[in-house]
Amino acid sequence: LEFRRVLFRSGIRKLYEILEKTNFKESRNELGNLNKLIQIFKNWHFMLFPKYDLDYFMNRISEIGKKNSGRV
Repeated sequence: LEFRRVLFRSGIRKLYEILEKTNFKESRNELGNLNKLIQIFKNWHFMLFPKYDLDYFMNRISEIGKKNSGRV
């Protein structure tokens, strides 16, 4: 993965903007909210790196988050 792409405009900042605009329902709808969140992550993954498998992508993103340079 190109870690720079994750850290720039189309990366984590775009995910933040999407999540900020997302309306999650009240606490009685945890499953619906979780499904919505998973779908957002899937769409974000596809926008950034469509050729990579989602599991591989999420593992690499996790590694980026552990590094100081990957923290926002």
